[in-house]
Amino acid sequence: MSQSCSTPASQPSFAGRLRGVLRKLPDLWQDSQPWKACPKQGREDMDGKVFTTKMRGGLMARGKVLGFFLFLVLVALLCHLIQLQLAQEGYYQGHARRLSTSFTIETPKRGSILDLNGNKFAVDQATKDLYAEPRRFQEKIPLVAKIMARHLNLDAAQLEKRFRDAAAHEFVMKLSDGIPMDYVKEHSLGRIPGIILRPTRDAQGRPAGFKVYLSPRKLSREKVDLCLQLIPECFDINRVELKANIQKTQERCQEIAVKRGVSREDADRILKELEGAGIRRGVRYLDSWIRFYPRNSEMANLLGYTNSENRGVSGIEALMDSYLKPTPGKIALQKDHQGNPLSKAPSLVKQAVDGSDVYLTIQEPIQRILEEELAVLWEKNRPDRAFAIMLDPSTGAIMGLAQFPQFNPNDRSTMEDPDLCQNHILLQCYDPGSIMKAVSLSAVLDAGVADLGTVKDCEKGRWTYNRKALRDSHPYEDLTLAQVIQKSSNIGTAKFALDLGEERMYGYLRDFGFGKPTGLGFYPAQGAPVVFRQEARGMFRALHQWDSLTITRVPMGQGITVPLLQMLQAWSALANHGEIMQPYLVDRVQHADGTVEYSQPRVKATPVSASAVEKMTRALTMVTQKGGTGTRASVKNFTVAGKTGTGQMWIQPDLAKGIRGHYAENQFVASFIGFAPASRPRFLLLVSAENPTTGAHTGAGVAAPVFQRIASRALEYLQVVPDAETPPLPGKGTPSSTARR
Repeated sequence: MSQSCSTPASQPSFAGRLRGVLRKLPDLWQDSQPWKACPKQGREDMDGKVFTTKMRGGLMARGKVLGFFLFLVLVALLCHLIQLQLAQEGYYQGHARRLSTSFTIETPKRGSILDLNGNKFAVDQATKDLYAEPRRFQEKIPLVAKIMARHLNLDAAQLEKRFRDAAAHEFVMKLSDGIPMDYVKEHSLGRIPGIILRPTRDAQGRPAGFKVYLSPRKLSREKVDLCLQLIPECFDINRVELKANIQKTQERCQEIAVKRGVSREDADRILKELEGAGIRRGVRYLDSWIRFYPRNSEMANLLGYTNSENRGVSGIEALMDSYLKPTPGKIALQKDHQGNPLSKAPSLVKQAVDGSDVYLTIQEPIQRILEEELAVLWEKNRPDRAFAIMLDPSTGAIMGLAQFPQFNPNDRSTMEDPDLCQNHILLQCYDPGSIMKAVSLSAVLDAGVADLGTVKDCEKGRWTYNRKALRDSHPYEDLTLAQVIQKSSNIGTAKFALDLGEERMYGYLRDFGFGKPTGLGFYPAQGAPVVFRQEARGMFRALHQWDSLTITRVPMGQGITVPLLQMLQAWSALANHGEIMQPYLVDRVQHADGTVEYSQPRVKATPVSASAVEKMTRALTMVTQKGGTGTRASVKNFTVAGKTGTGQMWIQPDLAKGIRGHYAENQFVASFIGFAPASRPRFLLLVSAENPTTGAHTGAGVAAPVFQRIASRALEYLQVVPDAETPPLPGKGTPSSTARR
């Protein structure tokens, strides 16, 4: 019986037909005959229902649309995966590493400061820094304070107060850097719990608005919910982010440093006792280094000290800080989502490098001699300050440098007076007194104006020049230039200076380095020198500021102020054939990789000739021999060339007290400077005392005996062969060829 291909008059709904088709699809797939019965008109399914061509076309169209849509989704997913895997691979890998990686900063040790032969003056000691978060043991604060105070030698009551203050500390969140004043009323910010408004001002000082903070620590859950509702309405802040920040701030604890530089033994004892008391949270240690000075106060003012971060603050510590400071390292440790380490061996991100070791030109045995003998002067004469500096004139290297009073950088209680911690050898300036005469008269010898035998009338101890009187300590008459040095005649010095003239005298003294910092520091063969930036210049007036008396006063050491190191530098020309070598303090720097940078000795100036220096040396040896002012500085079996000096101290004016600037009648700077052996100097030594208050007050009585003891011990340590006899000097009144010119 043939089937009709006509469409029934009434058809079921499309949804019903679609459900029927879907139910019969498996059977239709297996039996394809009904599809062929009426390929153009349509067909009747197994239940007698008709599946028309129109319906078939609609299904196929919808299938194609669905397939195309699924294809687009697949392409989009594929593109997104490609973007994640290729274009943004680095970002997501970095983000994942940040989430799963914790970093530890490894602090290596600061470089050591050593003497020329490797004796240590400043080193780093391994210690621990103790930190506490008191909120984590709030109920046991008195017990923790008692345990720590006992082991760390701290005050328990004071430590408990610090703990309670830290536990009560409230952290705040910044909501806005600035809002107008009207904005506060407009949005009724006062209704927000925990809100803090801090006024701001404009450039003219007028009220400009408010900075807005939130203190969420003491807020209840209901008030936190209110903040989460109100704050996003008033400020451009995401609610989810705000909630996280509030929770983080509420949980935040203030950590305080209980004590830095705790010994490892004390740290272990404290930790063990706290664990025994059931306290396992809120206390931690960090490995650290503390600066230690093995010789306590010895050379402390030159070495300087470091701050709490182990950075140089003064002295060598500050001068060479860029070399001494270490390079911190960085270590990474991978962790899982629970914070457990994924591997036992952490990976090195950045290698830690120890600071470089700095070797000074100081020789520790010489330094000890200076310190011991200067201590004798300090106890005997009780000056305000006392100094001793030894220099190798052939190279410019500082061999020893001491000053009193001192401080102990290991004991911070000795550093309460800032003036006590200063390196006054570089900063303090004085009228040098008669030690200036050797420099001035060597200029006279070099210029050929006079010779050692040239005679001047010293006017029986009193001479008036330009209506101002100048006096000697004794009533001398005729003296040769050599005797002017030997007897330390002010009048003779002034007359020889007048012969040289203002312009030439000024030029010579400038060449000797007066009025300019010496530039003491480190002079590597390669690269720029590293020098003390705060070194004093002294007061040496320009030539156009000289009055008619200056030429008679400056050559004898009055009317000019000089740092001690500047005077030592000038005298180094007299001990080194007329050449001034650049003074330096750092011999070498040894880096962590084993490389070494050495200081390079260099000639700084040649103010006078070798022949003038040889003549002046002969005159200076007379000072320490019979008839001279410095006989107490003589050393057995050695010829010593030197000069005494007693300079009046200048009193600064004080208008409030009605005090005018003047030279004190009873305050002096007592000095002795010299070199030995005179014919081949191994060192140049300056000893000086500011305002000695007991015993003698002159350079001959205060400084010369200390010079003698230091020089004697130093020559023995240096194993110097005794000097030959000094050649005879020209006799009194015997003019030389230079004098006749």
